[in-house]
Amino acid sequence: MAASLFEALELVDWWHAAVAGWRYAFSRSFRTRTHERWRHANRWRVAWEVTCGLAGIGFTLLLIVLIVSLIAD
Repeated sequence: MAASLFEALELVDWWHAAVAGWRYAFSRSFRTRTHERWRHANRWRVAWEVTCGLAGIGFTLLLIVLIVSLIAD
């Protein structure tokens, strides 16, 4: 039971990273708040957040491409 709870929390964390990447791309206020938070953060933490945001965007785009290719065939 505990393992499935932790897996669900990890899934929520990945979902948050994907959404944060898209929010960063399209929301000026989110970008401003993020930049302010990054000013006081460790560089490795900032690099990790950027990596997760880009990975989230990449994975969602990949998922869209896969769904469209399945529908098109």
